[in-house]
Amino acid sequence: IQHLHAYAFFLLVVPMTYLYWRARKSMGRWDHLAVWAVAIGVVAVNGWWLAAAMRFWHYILTAGYYLDATPDYLLYDYLGLLKEADIHGLIAVRAGFRFLIFGAAALWLITNRRKQDDRYVPLLATLGVLLFIAYFGGLVAPLREIQPYRFVIPAMYLATFPAALWIAEAVRSLKVSRPSPAALGVMALASFVALPKLARDVLYFIPDWIPGHTRPLPAPDPDVSGGRGFGTIAWKKPLAFRHEPMDEPMRQAIENARKAVDGKGRWLVEWWPLGERLAWATDAQILGGFRDINLAHSDANLFRKYPDGAPPDPDELGRYLERYNVQWVIIGNPKPKLESRNDVLEFAFTGLGQRVYRTRNKLSWFLDGSPGDVKAEVDLLTITGSRGGDLVLKYHYMETLECRPRCEIYRAEVPNDRVGFIGVRNAPSDFEIVNP
Repeated sequence: IQHLHAYAFFLLVVPMTYLYWRARKSMGRWDHLAVWAVAIGVVAVNGWWLAAAMRFWHYILTAGYYLDATPDYLLYDYLGLLKEADIHGLIAVRAGFRFLIFGAAALWLITNRRKQDDRYVPLLATLGVLLFIAYFGGLVAPLREIQPYRFVIPAMYLATFPAALWIAEAVRSLKVSRPSPAALGVMALASFVALPKLARDVLYFIPDWIPGHTRPLPAPDPDVSGGRGFGTIAWKKPLAFRHEPMDEPMRQAIENARKAVDGKGRWLVEWWPLGERLAWATDAQILGGFRDINLAHSDANLFRKYPDGAPPDPDELGRYLERYNVQWVIIGNPKPKLESRNDVLEFAFTGLGQRVYRTRNKLSWFLDGSPGDVKAEVDLLTITGSRGGDLVLKYHYMETLECRPRCEIYRAEVPNDRVGFIGVRNAPSDFEIVNP
């Protein structure tokens, strides 16, 4: 979450306009031209993705279900408590340095509020806006669309400037003044108590620095104080937050998947990191991957619509598997309502902590169940051995697609899918769908 949502681009208009208006009388003609040149240049540089976003905006869904923090998260962060994974992420909350910086910045803003410092208003206004978005944005519908909790990161980085100013002023003040023994004692005690918290925040992300135990622990590892994310991090070997290559079991699983791909149907993968890896490392056509993508195309992911894998209508599961031509279902987390459906699923094997099921539905890439093979590549579908004529492929429609040779594409309505499928008129038995 350490980058801003693309929509944050639009928020820059407000602070930039304010700063420009505030300084307008002190600027010369060339200064005004330079500011307008920067504004026009920024729009031009971002025009490529803005144009694409506007063209396909009708596919974009709300993003307001993710990173939408509310004021109570200020307390959770301060106490180091993890609440919702969709907001805090899947690692522990280690915010000691964040609040150290926020506290020092607040002290500078308080002690300098009546001084004529040109830095004061821009820092106060920008920090106020960023923190409001980060911790109150979940209460405001338009702000939820930019996943507001992301803004706590730029707020923290910006706060380092007033924090550093206050620390420098405090050090100078301590040098010329003579604090009382009581004041020195309070500062020493506060530092003594705060230092372990800050050290633990650092050690959480550098687990190699934590001394390992040399005596055997009770089995299973004791959960003595609320788990690894909150409690004594030395009990259980911490995660190493590093970018590492795939381990051997994952490599073997991908190699086995490559051998198993026969092009007859799709693979529905519940654990989204595995789905993403299979998508780029094999020729398998994957349903799954990142579950929180805010596009209408996510209707094709069973686990996005039904996290337990069980639609309210029992018959919908079978229709779903046929609609998207699902051949294999790979499940990691327990899904008893789904895995008990022996009428549509047949257990095959286990591997990499995943349970693999073969579907019982008839496999076909065409909505009418007719024969034919489809090879999917980037911007290209190659269809061979179809019956020809009017067909509907079990692939999502897009306005820019073209059919070759001498065939016509249209959008075919499909139940429970907002995008629709690719309809083809006058198709030969062998043809191509191209995104030029």
